[in-house]
Amino acid sequence: MKLCRLAFVLACAAGAAACNEPGASAGSEAEVFQTEPARAVAVAACNGDVETLHDLIAAGADVNAPGRHGVTPLIWALTCHGLQFNDMIANEAVRLGPGAVRPMPALRQLAALEVLLDAGADPNAVIDGDFGPVYPGADAYWIDRYTPMLIAAEFHEPDVLALLLAHGGDPNAVHGDGDTSALRLAYERGSWLDLGPQLAPFDDRQWRSMFTLLDAGARLERAAGDQSNIVEQASAHRVAIASILLREYEYHGDFDAIVYNLYNGLDTGFPGEQERLDLLAWLRDERGIDIEAVRARYGRAQDAEPGP
Repeated sequence: MKLCRLAFVLACAAGAAACNEPGASAGSEAEVFQTEPARAVAVAACNGDVETLHDLIAAGADVNAPGRHGVTPLIWALTCHGLQFNDMIANEAVRLGPGAVRPMPALRQLAALEVLLDAGADPNAVIDGDFGPVYPGADAYWIDRYTPMLIAAEFHEPDVLALLLAHGGDPNAVHGDGDTSALRLAYERGSWLDLGPQLAPFDDRQWRSMFTLLDAGARLERAAGDQSNIVEQASAHRVAIASILLREYEYHGDFDAIVYNLYNGLDTGFPGEQERLDLLAWLRDERGIDIEAVRARYGRAQDAEPGP
């Protein structure tokens, strides 16, 4: 009986698709998803068609049905309208004004994501293609070995990330090859978008994905591959962010690189001299770090002394 109902819903979904502006061509969907039920779920999710999604799921459609390269309907829904690259957002905001930059996804797509996740869609599924899937929004290799968590951390609004986390997304998600993490991607997104007055309306979202992950249990000291962790990275050029991370979240990593970066910024005349001195003093007084010993190991900063 359920199979008959699913066939009926699929026929209705196919008819409705002709009336909606699709997020991707039917040909592309057909290349990714080999079965009609999976294809219908992916199209409905991409279009934000919550009603059709509910009908398909009630009729027995599998929300985790993998297509080519392991792409699931959830992964499709997160990429079918294109990927929101950080440099593109920044350039558009500077050129046209922040109000011209379109939030992604729209509310109806967000609602569709929630329907998929409520039905058991896996926020940690891995794209397993050798060169990445070929479909709108992901026509190159750079999201090979990504999960929905990594896609959201790099390309989407914080609300998408929060939704995935609420449904079992791993806050410590790491790329399949181990060379980056969701936390680093969110940090780099914040850093890209933190351009000052040009992006004033985005102030709330610039770093919110990073803090969303940390509040969900992401570990600050974790570094993917041979990269520095985000506290070490922030201590070089985003001292205000490094200060917040160290003061408000648990950090169990090494402090040598942080102290070195702070002194190196003073040596080279980077902006934020007082912020660097204040953080050095806090590390010495509140965390018990022997900053002078670190300075002796890695070279003295020129005439730089932390605050009282």
